[in-house]
Amino acid sequence: MIEEDDFDEIYSEPERISLKFHEMLACINEDTDHSSAISDDVDFEDFENFEKEIKEQEICNERDETIEPLEQARFTSCVIVDYIEGKFQRCEETRKLRQLRNLFGTWQVDRDAIKEVDGVLSKLGVCDSHFQFDNKYLHKSIDKQTKNFNEGIIQWRQCVSCKKYVTFFSRGAGCAIHSWHLNKKNIQVPCIGQYSCEALQSYPKLCNQAFDNIKRPQCICCLCYENLGGHIHHRSGTRGKSATTCITEKLHDSDITEGLKFIGNLLIKIAQTENNDEIKKNILIKTFEILFPLISNEIYADSTTTISNPTVNYEKQEKIILDKPPSLFIIKFLFRKIFKEKDAKKSEIDNFKVNTFVFF
Repeated sequence: MIEEDDFDEIYSEPERISLKFHEMLACINEDTDHSSAISDDVDFEDFENFEKEIKEQEICNERDETIEPLEQARFTSCVIVDYIEGKFQRCEETRKLRQLRNLFGTWQVDRDAIKEVDGVLSKLGVCDSHFQFDNKYLHKSIDKQTKNFNEGIIQWRQCVSCKKYVTFFSRGAGCAIHSWHLNKKNIQVPCIGQYSCEALQSYPKLCNQAFDNIKRPQCICCLCYENLGGHIHHRSGTRGKSATTCITEKLHDSDITEGLKFIGNLLIKIAQTENNDEIKKNILIKTFEILFPLISNEIYADSTTTISNPTVNYEKQEKIILDKPPSLFIIKFLFRKIFKEKDAKKSEIDNFKVNTFVFF
């Protein structure tokens, strides 16, 4: 059965064929899961991890917990999850600590640290380094006047990409500056992932800033954000030393090429499915319409691209003029359900490199 929330996952096809398209995608995922289960031996470590996640799910449904404004003499070591010593992990700095609720933006925080305080969330600490970065670089002073300290909350969430359970700190429902509406879904990644990276960017009819219209945000953990083409800002950690960014490292230079490869692999995946001739035919027609100008002898004066709005019928198609490609993150996020990572154990990001998505 096709879930209603899944109908808007694919945004590139007209409404007339969208239902069959999603039925096909469901078939792809079912075949992948089935073949994997047959070919792989039972991994007891994976089974234990699965049991652990089930238990976590039972005691930790998605919810928000307010950080009560209680004075504390001592705090935990810094609970922020950041890129430290070559991997994503808890900061654990113990110097110059203050209450976590002093932060303004949205941050991923260590789940175990949250559990350790046994519900007394005012004991959660953040180091001066993360506080100052949030205070001076991620957000402006005028922004902080819109929300007070009492709105600090801990968000218990499931990452919409890897499905693992994560926790976020946020002042209010989310960050009005760094929260987005992507394909009609409210998307929230840690603010530090948008300091210099433009993986989330305005794109006609598809991706726009949410501002204060934040409802049921879908959270993406730091690791998945990078796996999908974004980049968490890697702070230098040394006073006076400039931090490297995805811009200074030119990590987006190959995004267009990678985007084309990703879509090419997507078409191959669709071509390899069985019993979907009608949807394949429609996709081929649309693909050919786009590629035909490249080999036609006719001269096309308009170099911009037009796409059909899938929310209207063919008779009333709305043309959207595009003057730039979507970001690699947007492409991978929209089609993420069709792909699986080659090696689930690759949980560390090295020098901003993105793990390759392949087909099973």
